[in-house]
Amino acid sequence: MEKIFLILFSILLIFFQILINKFSLKKNFFLNYLGSEHQKFTKNTSVPLTGGFSILLISLFIFSKFNILFLFLLFFLFLVGLMGDTNKDFSPKLRFFFQIFIITLVVAILDLRIGNLRIEFFDDYLNIYIFNIIFSVLCMLILLNGTNFIDGCNTLVLGYYLLVLFFLKQLSLLDAGLNLQYYKLLFITLVILFCFNFFGKLFLGDNGSYTLALVIGVLIIQIYQNNNFISPYFFANLLWYPCFEVLFSIFRKLNFKFSILRPDTKHFHQLLFFYLSKKILFLKDRNNLVNSMTAILINIYNFFVFYNISQNIYDTKLQIVFLIINICLYVFIYLRLFNYNKYKAIKN
Repeated sequence: MEKIFLILFSILLIFFQILINKFSLKKNFFLNYLGSEHQKFTKNTSVPLTGGFSILLISLFIFSKFNILFLFLLFFLFLVGLMGDTNKDFSPKLRFFFQIFIITLVVAILDLRIGNLRIEFFDDYLNIYIFNIIFSVLCMLILLNGTNFIDGCNTLVLGYYLLVLFFLKQLSLLDAGLNLQYYKLLFITLVILFCFNFFGKLFLGDNGSYTLALVIGVLIIQIYQNNNFISPYFFANLLWYPCFEVLFSIFRKLNFKFSILRPDTKHFHQLLFFYLSKKILFLKDRNNLVNSMTAILINIYNFFVFYNISQNIYDTKLQIVFLIINICLYVFIYLRLFNYNKYKAIKN
């Protein structure tokens, strides 16, 4: 009976996504190009930003018995992302204000406090309610915007979070934060969107990135709250890539005196895309292939990381070692890619 339900659910979701994509293309609405430079680095300007609609729909179904107020806030955040997708003049400062407002309410209402980080002096501060709330909100903000930052290559975000959910399921941690049947629905939803995204038929957009990041962020904090004997750095490693993308981008933009709220085309996946597109010159449809190849390479590395950190989720030293390796490799490869693209730009 469950298999029949899941099959019917998959068919209905595919049908829903096809309909909303057709509506988007027909009305020339929710498309991925509003005129900003960062939106056209793959030179594909007719892709619907409709992935968030399916994620919102399944999230409303999954969490319908969870917390009505949370669902309202999730929908509000979806609308904030949608405004960013459809209005290029939507103020980044206003968007950031809405993010802070919504996430603060979510953290307070769901009591999403992070218990400890295995750092004695910092854990003392985490025992202070207000400080803990501020820290949790900051972590969620970083994840939210990091997810949006890396949503530039086909399957990068969806593939990344499919890996996160897969390893949480393999470790039998989802039962603590999400009913197993609901997990299956969320996983199927992301797989379907992954297929659409792989063939360039949709992007998540801000609406999808925000919605997915909030759902995953809430899920992981609740899992940690119910399993606080697990090293917190295991969960940090699960989310290291989008989170470090934000932190590194802030440092990079400040260093070059560029507004941290303005998008650009200097993120890791973008530089890797530029590098690969210059190396692969013999293919006719080079941009689409390199787009997907960029995401695949990044997620292959993350699969390797997730597999190894899953071998001992209680060993804080192991988790910290992998976190340091991730950061060092990111910075090293980023600088190589940045200098390569800079050299090519000067040469040309």
